[in-house]
Formats: sequence, structure tokens, C-alpha cells
Amino acid sequence: MIWLGAAQVLALLARLVGIRVLTEVLPAHIYGEMGLMLAISAFGIALFANPLIQAAMRHFADAKRNDSLAHFRSITIRIVQLSAALFALLLCVAGFLWAEYLGRSPAAVVFLLVAIFTVLDISRIYEVGILNVAHRQRVMAAWNIADAWARPFAAALVVMLAGATTTAVFIGYALAVLIVYAIFWRIAAQPVAAPSRAATDVRLHKQLIDYALPLAPVALFGWTIGVADRFVLAHQDGPASAGIYIAAYGLASAPFLALSKIFVDLFRPRLFDSHAEQNRRRIRALLTNWGLAFAAAGGAGLYLVTLLVEPLVELALAKSFSAAADLIPWVCLAYFIKGLQAIFETELLAQKRTQAMLVMQGLSAVGALISYLLLIPPYGAMGAAWGTVASFAFSLLVSAYLAYRPSTSAPMETP
Repeated sequence: MIWLGAAQVLALLARLVGIRVLTEVLPAHIYGEMGLMLAISAFGIALFANPLIQAAMRHFADAKRNDSLAHFRSITIRIVQLSAALFALLLCVAGFLWAEYLGRSPAAVVFLLVAIFTVLDISRIYEVGILNVAHRQRVMAAWNIADAWARPFAAALVVMLAGATTTAVFIGYALAVLIVYAIFWRIAAQPVAAPSRAATDVRLHKQLIDYALPLAPVALFGWTIGVADRFVLAHQDGPASAGIYIAAYGLASAPFLALSKIFVDLFRPRLFDSHAEQNRRRIRALLTNWGLAFAAAGGAGLYLVTLLVEPLVELALAKSFSAAADLIPWVCLAYFIKGLQAIFETELLAQKRTQAMLVMQGLSAVGALISYLLLIPPYGAMGAAWGTVASFAFSLLVSAYLAYRPSTSAPMETP
């Protein structure tokens, strides 16, 4: 717990310092363009990588129990890398058509850099996820801390050397992820089996795909809920307005995402292990403790951030981004709600009920799009923040209902 907490605190500090540094060296319209390209990268990670990584994390305990971790890693790494390469290819083609055929900004080279950055980041996310379920929390924490600090300072350094462009930002990001990955891969890497066992390969492939496939549209829906608002805002008011909104969003969401990740990293391996052991009593205790602890910590954080929003904005953002202060309390509320929702989402994953998550996120994505399209045109960035609160609140209610709905599977034994 100490390592998880320290990692999230230092990563949070890195994110806040990074926002301050980048808002100082980048004008609002470039910051907005950078934020939109990061959202495209997040789309690739969410749709092409996270479902497979979640599947690998969920089946890790089974592979460990069967003493087949090396073979398990060889298969899961290959699947994740192939999926990442597919996204990179599609993004480069789309970027070429966007920039060269349609003549729109940003340039095709930016899409290429975002593709490279995303492939590297997917490899990092896979390794960190495996470290988490392997209970190697110290190495995972050190990797997350180093990566969080390296990115913004590498980007700022390249910007100062090459100029304030989106291209410079992503050169810095890609270099940072690559260097940190190269350092920690040697420390964190697990053995990978060379020989192939055809029957086992086919069975494991099927298990991973069956688990991951329903999560792909879930990831798409989650991306729609979380970042589609900034594209609607940029289309209506331009990249500068989107840049201020993205800065507010990053500043306000960071503490709650960090707090939520502490609890996810702490409780998820234990919850997955308890489901593998079919220990219903321990599952109930874990969910109850998680909910009470996050509600107390998150509620206190929500109050403090709302109370201190003005000095927080002066400290964390450049003066040209001061309009973000009005948005921050609403984004904080949205991500407090999202932290509660993470409890029920993790329980659904532990139950292997990915179809239920598909239903939940699908309904929420439809509600989010409706909210954004209704609220952003008349209210701009504030409408986007209100729409996020509404969509997260609805998602929380649906996820809680689905997680506690009686399952059709055989009852668990209670030791």
C-alpha cells in the first residue's frame, strides 16, 4: 500500500507540474491540438490494447496456478503487439489522408509520431499491468513514477529547442517513454517461452479473445464518454478554447484518477484472486472496504479542491489559462463519481461479465453524446463539464445494478 500510494502521489505531482510547464511553453491552441492528439492515442490504447491487456491480467492467476507463466507471456505479448501495430498503421493512413488529401492540420508527421508514441505506450501499459497482478508493486511504482516525470520535461525540452509545435511535443513524449521503457524492461521482464504448444496456444488465444472482444466496444464507449466532449468543443469554438478546457480537465481529474488508481491497484489483484478461489465472503469484504475508503478519501479531496480552486489555478496553470477555474469543481465531481464506478467495473471484470460492461458503457455513451450535443452549443466548455457529470452519474448507477444483479453462474463456495 505504501508503494502504491507513493507512486500515485509522485505521479500526480508529475502530472500537475507537467501541466504547469507545458501551459507555460505552449500557447492555448497548440496545447489544445496536443490534447486532441493525445485523445486519439487514448482511443487506440482503449480500443486496440486495453481489452487484451485486461484479458491477460485476468488470466494471469490461472497461468500462474498452472505453472505456465512463460508460455502465457509469449502469447499475450504477441497478441498485444500485433494489435498495437494494426492501430499504428490505420492511424498513419488516416493522418496522411487528413493532412495531405484534405489539407487539414495537424501535418501527417504528427500522426506518425503519435502512432510511434502509442505503440511504445501500449508496451509499457502491458508490462505495468502484468507487474500489478504479479504483486510486484515496487517495480511497477518506480516505472510509473519515472514515466510520469519524464514525459512533460522531455516534451518541454524539445519544445524549447525546436519551437512550440505539436510535433515537438510528441517527439519528446516518444523519447521519454522509450528511454524509461528500456531501463525498466530489463528489471521487470519475465521469462518468455520459446517453444510453441499448438493446442495450448489455440485454447489460450480463444480465452483471451472471448474475454477481450466484448471489452472493445466498452472501451470505445468509455472513450466517447471521457474525451468526445473536447472534439465537439474544438469543432465549435476552436483549438484554443479546447486547450483551456483540456488543461482544466487534466488538472481537476488528476487527483481523483490517482486516488482511484491507488485503490484499483490495491484491491484488483486481491479481488481477482478471491474470484479465482471462489471466496464469496472475502469478495464482499473487499468491495465494502474499497467503497468506504474511497468515498471518505475522495469526498475530502472534492471538498478541498473546490474550496481552494482559485489559488490552485494560479499555482498550476499559466495566466493565459485562468478561465479554467470555473470548470474545475464540476470536473472534480465527475471524477469522484468515476472513482466509485471503478469499484463496480472491476467487480464485473472479476466476474468475467464483460457483456454487462458493454451494456453499461453503451447506454452511458449514448447519454454522454446527447448531453454534449445539447449542452456544449449553448454553454461551451461549461456544458461539456455538466455533460460529463451527468454521464458518469448514470454510469455509476448502471454499473452498481449490474455488479450486484444475481448471476446465472453456479454459486460460489464460502470457505
